[in-house]
Amino acid sequence: MTIPAKNDVDSFLSVFKQKMKVYGISYHYSDDNSQTLLDLDISPGARDKILLKLKSINYYIGPDKDNYDPKSSSVWEFGIFYNENEIYIKISLGKKNKPVLCKSFHFPKRTIIYPFK
Repeated sequence: MTIPAKNDVDSFLSVFKQKMKVYGISYHYSDDNSQTLLDLDISPGARDKILLKLKSINYYIGPDKDNYDPKSSSVWEFGIFYNENEIYIKISLGKKNKPVLCKSFHFPKRTIIYPFK
């Protein structure tokens, strides 16, 4: 898999954050996502702030096709530390004129490698 240029990751994050501010964000429900929020005592507002803090140094993998919704935008994967705990995050720009998507927000199931760190 080819790693995008750092400025491509920065550009994606800029568009993601701007669209999030305009259209909001839709979170995918899963037991893993919910349990991580409970374990780390993260409120919905705090989760939004964590996403807004993502930078290219948090980049992990992507962009990749969304296997669950081929009509949706590509998914990008990141990792970030919150109170010394690593969180795996998978996000997408979603569909045109709709909220951005957060498909995963949980403890990583495999080692996250950060190409820009």
